[in-house]
Amino acid sequence: MTAPKHNEDQVEVDLDLEHCSRCQGCVEMCPEVFGWDDTMDLPVLLAPTGPREEVLQVAAFCPKDCIRVAGWKRDW
Repeated sequence: MTAPKHNEDQVEVDLDLEHCSRCQGCVEMCPEVFGWDDTMDLPVLLAPTGPREEVLQVAAFCPKDCIRVAGWKRDW
């Protein structure tokens, strides 16, 4: 039996919601990773990892820089 391969196309993602504008862009752009909690009126993570390109695009789009991606930092 072989060990599972590390999928380099997946990245770890986390949310820092202190300044979240509740725009729901993350939910619209990447619904397999981000969901919406109607009770808290905030986004939630549905998965701890997601497709690298999609998650990076969502993180770059976030107006309040609430999406943290392991190994990536905004440069603006």
